[in-house]
Amino acid sequence: MLHRYRRSILHILCISFIFSSFETFAAEEKDPNRSKLIEVYDMISQYHIKEIPKDEVSTAAIWGMIDALGDPHTAYFTDRDFQEFIASMEGTYNGIGVVVGQEHNGSITIRQVYENSPAKRAGLQPGDRLMEIDGKRVIDQSIETVLNKLRGDAGSKIQMRFMSTDHLYEVELIRERIEVPIVQSSMLEGQTGYIQLSSFSQESSQLFKERLDKLIQEGAKSFVIDLRDNPGGFLDSAVSMSSFFIKEGPVLHVRNKNDNQMTISVENGVDFPFPLALLVNEYSASAAEVLAAVLKEYGKATLIGARTFGKGTVQEVIPLKSGGFLKLTLEEYFTPKRNRMDHTGVSPHIQVGDTGEQFQAALYVLRERNVLTLKSSEDVLINYKADRSGTPAAIYEDGKWFVSARKLAYLFHGEISYDQEIRKVRLKISGDEYLWSLEGRALVRKGTFYLPIEVVLNHYIGLEKINAGDHITLQLRK
Repeated sequence: MLHRYRRSILHILCISFIFSSFETFAAEEKDPNRSKLIEVYDMISQYHIKEIPKDEVSTAAIWGMIDALGDPHTAYFTDRDFQEFIASMEGTYNGIGVVVGQEHNGSITIRQVYENSPAKRAGLQPGDRLMEIDGKRVIDQSIETVLNKLRGDAGSKIQMRFMSTDHLYEVELIRERIEVPIVQSSMLEGQTGYIQLSSFSQESSQLFKERLDKLIQEGAKSFVIDLRDNPGGFLDSAVSMSSFFIKEGPVLHVRNKNDNQMTISVENGVDFPFPLALLVNEYSASAAEVLAAVLKEYGKATLIGARTFGKGTVQEVIPLKSGGFLKLTLEEYFTPKRNRMDHTGVSPHIQVGDTGEQFQAALYVLRERNVLTLKSSEDVLINYKADRSGTPAAIYEDGKWFVSARKLAYLFHGEISYDQEIRKVRLKISGDEYLWSLEGRALVRKGTFYLPIEVVLNHYIGLEKINAGDHITLQLRK
């Protein structure tokens, strides 16, 4: 059961206050800036040599004001745009079949390409940067503006220019009806349930709970929840979903421009009893970050991947009397422990950049016990199986074994992160925590940081080395 502190009433009051204050302000006192805006609009409408549709002029003026805010999350929708926006939140829309996001430098990048979509058939790839739509540049435009341009009637054409890693290319696509699965699930080896959530729609919480309960009934004993590339959505869905994992307590704290604060909490929730790994990346945003922060700060999950996007503001969609809708940023929210999320994000316990390795790391984290074996033949085994990954758990150089700090973290229930300011790796295992320089006795191979095994054993007393003839075994002490 959610304790919302009359949240819906509050926002209705906010909207009413906005409308009433505009009317009162106009009646009691003339704002010269408002008067100037109306005066210029009237001049253009009456005297400009070109016959420009008045709705185009007003829409451009609205977007001009929004752009001046420097807030990519405030946006204007026409009635039609709004219907498409809501449909896309629920997983159905007319478009080309891509998930795009705005980087902190303003560029628009493809984050995901859906199967059996116009984008997939045209060869569009995650990471490609969108430069133009129908001959007009989109760099530094708000993400909502770009999304509106990507959407359109099924069967309509759209021309785009992209920048890949090494060249510019152009494509012309025909929009189709896109159906995006909100929740997908499966049972993995070792009785591990896997749930992927693509967005936080109004139905996400119910769909997620159904998949979660089904996996438990099928015998799942641990879980991987995948929020990678999840752009967020409805905040209420994230709050509701939090009640599946914590019994009670704050989910987030909200503050508006007048420093008025309120807390949104869970009551009568469920204390989730299973081991849980949560996958996140730099494109996990908004409501996805709310759930990630809850699971991290309540100690309910090990977070694996990359620091999340850092979108910690609340928007309300306000219907305009003259038609259309304004999505306006009204509040900033903070984590259960009152840590800031906006432009900060949620950091994972274990930083892993490679997508495939993130998933494998989650499976290792959920195992009660892992064993690393180093053979005299220089072969490396994890849980008695050959480690054939591109970045092995250990390497043998100059007559010595060096062990991957990152794999030490997820094999032996540790934490790892990289501090860019001081250029050091923080590694914690069994309560022992140290900062390691990238230089000195360590090695860096293919972007992976390796420590000499003897240095590891001298600093992390929770690990033990067992010499057994032709091989060495590394494991946690019992």
